[in-house]
Amino acid sequence: MLLLRTVQDLTRETTTPLTPHPARATTSLPVPGIISPPALTPSMLTRFLKHAEDHLGVAFATTYESSLRGIGAGPDILAEMADQDLVRVGLSAGDIIQLKKGSITWWNGPLAKNTAK
Repeated sequence: MLLLRTVQDLTRETTTPLTPHPARATTSLPVPGIISPPALTPSMLTRFLKHAEDHLGVAFATTYESSLRGIGAGPDILAEMADQDLVRVGLSAGDIIQLKKGSITWWNGPLAKNTAK
């Protein structure tokens, strides 16, 4: 009896109709202090390797540009690449460490966004 009464109560129309409320539109605003990553361009690898020569102590880094392009390496993913892939293009263990560490800082810093350099 109780079950029937509950079902009847559920199916009975309510005396006060529910008014739907329109969904609030949300706008995505940029968060201060968070900068989107730069778009990878063909000149990024060139600029990063020049930076590596001038500031990271990687002698003749620009001479590896063609080989690095050949394996799909760029400053955006260099730190994630396997060391053996970088050894195959002729880089020494020390240069690999410098390039990997330096690529993270360079990619996330202002130099990667500065296209004038």
